[in-house]
Amino acid sequence: MKRSRASSLVLVVVVMAGIIIVVFGASRLTLVQYNQSNRDEDNIFALSAAKAGIEDGLLRFRYNRDAETGSTATGTKVARYNLTTGVSAGEVDENSKSSFGLNEQYYDMKLNFRGGQIGTFRDDTTYTVTKDDTLELTGFPVWTDKYYLRYRFDFVGTGNECDNALVQIQQVQETSDSQQPIIYEQVTVKKLPATLTVDSKDLGANMFIRTNPGNSPQLTTSSIRLRPYGCSVKYSLTTSKTENGDGQGGNKGPNFDNFKSTITSTGYYGAAKRTLIAEIDRTSGQLLSIYDFNIYSGTGDIKP
Repeated sequence: MKRSRASSLVLVVVVMAGIIIVVFGASRLTLVQYNQSNRDEDNIFALSAAKAGIEDGLLRFRYNRDAETGSTATGTKVARYNLTTGVSAGEVDENSKSSFGLNEQYYDMKLNFRGGQIGTFRDDTTYTVTKDDTLELTGFPVWTDKYYLRYRFDFVGTGNECDNALVQIQQVQETSDSQQPIIYEQVTVKKLPATLTVDSKDLGANMFIRTNPGNSPQLTTSSIRLRPYGCSVKYSLTTSKTENGDGQGGNKGPNFDNFKSTITSTGYYGAAKRTLIAEIDRTSGQLLSIYDFNIYSGTGDIKP
């Protein structure tokens, strides 16, 4: 009789343990599903905020192809906007902390079109301008120090068509003062005998970029136009601090137009952070691509 009671007690304990395991397992599964549902919801709101930032950048580009967010001595700025309250924080440092709450939907949008170099200054350069066509690059900034344009031209042709080839480089500058004339400065680069490559660094003759046209410091437009004659050219361009510099390392000058405007928009909501990057061809205005990045914070802080 005692043995039967003991067996029953063991059976009851086993059954109770099984029920407890099932209950705790079901509770854990429910909690995981609940958290996942919240994360998915946060992700959707963060993606919507990132898309709003992309639309903001596209609208700015539509009205001004040279539009971009600002920069500081330590980095770039982003336009920060709260979609929940409709309040703009204006342009802030990219790495500055946000004062917006965890349950507020907002985005940081960065728009820029400048880069430090076009081409490779090697034989594998792929950027080409055909003969008698014109390439125009904008965004050469007013800088506190002098700087220069380093160029390399690889003349591309058949037979003797490149014997008398040349490239005209024209610098065009305007100011906001209507009384100041537009300034043109032109340099003619001729193909050297027995070679198809001309590099201004080797010649010690990088082109000087004017930083203060006329008597007015209010520079609004500074562009470079390339026009090859005789045959097409592959080209590489960069800015240099010195007339015979290579534009690399500590000799590098300021950034300028690099053919593409890039919009980087990061949306935030709850525990999710979603980043979209869009690239726009500055010549045609065509949207080239959009890249998507998704981040969850877990227990950490994903706010900038």
